[in-house]
Amino acid sequence: MFEIVGRYMLTERLAQGGNAEVFRAHAHGVEGFRKAVAIKRLRRDIRTSEADEERFAHAASLALSLQHANIVQAFDFGTTPGEEDGPSRHYLVMELVEGITLMELLSYFRATRSRMPLSVGAFVGAEIARALDYAHRRTSESGELLGLVHGDLSPANVMLSVEGEVKVTDFGTSQHDGANAQVYAEHTHSELTLATVAGTSAYMSPEQARGEPLSAASDVYSLGTLVYECLTGCNPFADANPAETQRRVRASEVPPPELLYPEAPEVLLAVLRSAMTPEPNTRTQRAGLIADELTWLCFEDAECSPSVALANAVDACLKWRSEASSEIRPSVKIETPTNPPPPSLPSPSERISARRAHATVVTVSLPHGDVAAAERAVLALERSGAHLNMREAPRVVGVLVHQEGAGDELERAVRGAWWVAAEGMDTTARVGVATGVVTVERSGLPRDGEELAALA
Repeated sequence: MFEIVGRYMLTERLAQGGNAEVFRAHAHGVEGFRKAVAIKRLRRDIRTSEADEERFAHAASLALSLQHANIVQAFDFGTTPGEEDGPSRHYLVMELVEGITLMELLSYFRATRSRMPLSVGAFVGAEIARALDYAHRRTSESGELLGLVHGDLSPANVMLSVEGEVKVTDFGTSQHDGANAQVYAEHTHSELTLATVAGTSAYMSPEQARGEPLSAASDVYSLGTLVYECLTGCNPFADANPAETQRRVRASEVPPPELLYPEAPEVLLAVLRSAMTPEPNTRTQRAGLIADELTWLCFEDAECSPSVALANAVDACLKWRSEASSEIRPSVKIETPTNPPPPSLPSPSERISARRAHATVVTVSLPHGDVAAAERAVLALERSGAHLNMREAPRVVGVLVHQEGAGDELERAVRGAWWVAAEGMDTTARVGVATGVVTVERSGLPRDGEELAALA
């Protein structure tokens, strides 16, 4: 595709959201000058009003005023004539970040059943925190604090470059501290799809989910959720039912990160506890303080600088994505015998053979003979959809097998483990979550054996 917008030529659509789209473009100038940029504008295939364009212009003006190494830079703002006497169409010219989003990196680690290194997760969190701290401290020309709040921090709004840079985008949708309720309502219900709202609700603060005014502490809570997911591989609130996700966020039901990350450093656990406190007034008030704490963790398991480690992770993700999308064809011609032997039919046992599948296992260790505790643990794990392989003290074991198209077994397992802990178990009870590969019968039930025993 080629389309001229102002002095820019659009060459490729990079992303499309609920009401906006982003393109790769090139700016052309004298003496053959050419620069690659990104251009954002409201979608042309949906109906927009003058009020929509005015909000977009306000967001663009705000984006142009922010200049920080960890924020996607906005360069230019322009207008093109509307169609059929419609309103003028605005566009925002931004820095083109060659790389991926944090959402894509999280998907890569999840698909490959691996954990993001502590140094990478801490570095990403620290850089996001620096961007937030800068925006939160912005003042007007007269020196008054603007009270800017991002209000929509999620993995989709964090760019990771191939050079190992972290850049927060969509700061143009920032709102002013204490004046958010109506603005947020307009933002989320103006041409946004249900999927978009459901996708970002898992990263809201409790007060935002309740429709209350936001503050810098609201962004801090969202930052805590991002760091939690980076280092455990699991979103603490996500559920297939958007209403349940919202309920969990409003109640601030945060499963202990130690369930998935038993060796988590105490510094990290302290950061998450202080960032994800339900009440805004008791939360860490400055994102800069979180940046300082996370910076210490950037070198915990690093064999190189954190930015290089992130660049390596981005490169691995891009290669994985390329391999996953390419079609593999045989390059060697296979000669077929003139009189090939008849194919052998599988035996009855082979036809009903089991398959190998990824699974998440929740293990509850209880005192011998504690029947009541075992029953409560069984009910909690069944509520999460787990198959119970062991039901009696001293061990209750629940297994959630990965289902194609769902992929939420990790979240359900963690939620089940959290429900077990919330049942008021004896202090000697221990709950653990592990992931691995098990053998699954044709019926879909996990087979008892060494593989399952190793995870339990």
